[in-house]
Amino acid sequence: MKAGFSRLEITPPLGVNLSGYFHYRAASEITTPLCVNTVAFSDDDGETAVIVSLDILELMMKDTEVIRNLISEKTGIPKNNIVICCTHTHFGPDVSGVFFPVGDAYVEIFTSKICDSVAIALSDMKSATAYTAKGMAEGISFIREYDLKDPSLGRVPENMIPIGKPDETLGLIKFVREDASDIAIVNFQTHPDVCGEYKFNYDWPGYVREFLESALCDVADGKGVKAICINGAQGDVNHVDIFKKLGGVEHAKHMARVIVGGVLGIYTYAEEIKTDKVFSGYKRIMANTVIPSQEEVELTHRLAKIWGKGTREERNAFNDYVKNNDDLIFKSIATVNRNLVMEGRDPVLPLDVCCIGIGDFALVTFPGEPYTEIGRRTKEASPFKMTMISCCANGSEAYFVTENFPNENPLESRDRFERGTAEKLRDAAIELTEELFK
Repeated sequence: MKAGFSRLEITPPLGVNLSGYFHYRAASEITTPLCVNTVAFSDDDGETAVIVSLDILELMMKDTEVIRNLISEKTGIPKNNIVICCTHTHFGPDVSGVFFPVGDAYVEIFTSKICDSVAIALSDMKSATAYTAKGMAEGISFIREYDLKDPSLGRVPENMIPIGKPDETLGLIKFVREDASDIAIVNFQTHPDVCGEYKFNYDWPGYVREFLESALCDVADGKGVKAICINGAQGDVNHVDIFKKLGGVEHAKHMARVIVGGVLGIYTYAEEIKTDKVFSGYKRIMANTVIPSQEEVELTHRLAKIWGKGTREERNAFNDYVKNNDDLIFKSIATVNRNLVMEGRDPVLPLDVCCIGIGDFALVTFPGEPYTEIGRRTKEASPFKMTMISCCANGSEAYFVTENFPNENPLESRDRFERGTAEKLRDAAIELTEELFK
């Protein structure tokens, strides 16, 4: 087999909205550059696939379709062999323009950079051997939704019971290349919303890259390692320990050090895997959507103006308003977001689960944010020696909430698709891995 790598900067101008929230957050500084990272690999017959990792929150399916088609036209790589993953950092631009578009000029540059990154990775291809290993990164990911032991006591830590448990496993695949740097892909899962400032920042996935490359600068005869970090099933987990409530840039770095520590503990003695064949495939499900009524749409647009570019005082007044009006149609600004995204869309929409890999390594992608249990079950059921999960890959259409999740929970307001969609995607992913393994 062969493998290649590239990294290019994609940081937009200051003043662009930082995505991941429902109000405008103008970027005031660049703490870290935002990047596109690409890993390309091929089998001995020349069949090639690429994994593109972007330091942004998300791209819609319609956007990734355009970019994948363009890459395919420029390189000849089949579209199904191209995966575009987003790390889901909340400190990058809203390229899909759900609330505040960054402008056509930046989108054009952004798309060109992705294509350039793929071309450079292809030109960097060297003969390689692949190795995989599994490890743990504990104490940095926490379930972010809770039931209450006693509803009358409210949301105080001692009264809160997490709904589920985090997935603290991590995955590693490394490509050891002839006369070139190693390439490492690290897979972990939790929300990258840690840094808490109005500044461009690649959050813990980027710090994983940075710290791992620094720690392994002596491997490959001093050529070091080039790394990417793929975020897994993270819809219901984040960095917040309710008893400590840590955050900020230093905590993002701490999380990265914990993950990198786990990777270093398994890096040297990772197990060689077969790399006989590059494969790819996808399964499409048709999912029933949650479409807002006309009354909801009208209220949505009024509230979006207040929340989007309104002052902090106006947003606080809105919060007080919804708290004191039991007859409101919805209770959360997350519902406003859902309604804006789903307004005018079809009652049934396609969702694609994709899978690419080589030999005994598979990357399974979900077009949104699956809950932890969806990723955990997919990895456990996959027949491949190493299966990684990517959220927000080849699209980002919704949170995929598990069917048994309590309806009264606040995340209910974020549902864009009917309950049961998550399990349909999970089953499609498992079937896909089984079919591609044969």
